[in-house]
Amino acid sequence: MQGIMFSNLLAARINPKYFILHGLTVVWLDENGVPNDNSIYKTPENLAIVADVIANYETLAAEYTTKQTILKQIDDLEKTQTPRRIRDAINGTDNGWMAALESQIAALRTQL
Repeated sequence: MQGIMFSNLLAARINPKYFILHGLTVVWLDENGVPNDNSIYKTPENLAIVADVIANYETLAAEYTTKQTILKQIDDLEKTQTPRRIRDAINGTDNGWMAALESQIAALRTQL
């Protein structure tokens, strides 16, 4: 289990202001951000989330990695929308490039 991935998976489900990681150990914080084993954030629900992330780490990490890859692909495609290409699309001189690009982006978004 990787610490950064574990942290990302937890932070997707628990407010990251509620905990820090020491290695792979979850340390709960109080309202002031100070480690406190009696933190109000150390709830049965949050403990269940931690247990679920640990139990399903491999699957969740794979899903997270796939999602990040798709988001990067979308970002890369969106960066190709230069002002000139947008202008050409508006003028109808882009030979369908913008429509094809938007179709690619839409297809990727359906995978999220």
